[in-house]
Amino acid sequence: MFTRKPGVIQTLCLWLSEQVVSSLNTNTKLKFICHDTVKAVSCSKTSNMSNRTRSILKAIAVLLVLLAVLMELQLVIIPAISVYKFWIVVIAFAIMLISTK
Repeated sequence: MFTRKPGVIQTLCLWLSEQVVSSLNTNTKLKFICHDTVKAVSCSKTSNMSNRTRSILKAIAVLLVLLAVLMELQLVIIPAISVYKFWIVVIAFAIMLISTK
């Protein structure tokens, strides 16, 4: 069975955070998550998005889905993008995922 010294993951996480933070500007906030059970270190960049930006992104996503629905019902006909209705909905879903907290 594999055994490791206690604190190796935490030491690696601290060293990695120092290296990345030193190479980035000071306005960037990073969150480092150490998983002892998985024996891996994952790093994710956190961003502080304002509520106004979230609302705008959600409105764009709703408008894209509404456009796709209206195109499916043939109330709005835009021949150039009618073949991309599925991808419009996928993009709207991705925007909605980005805008969630």
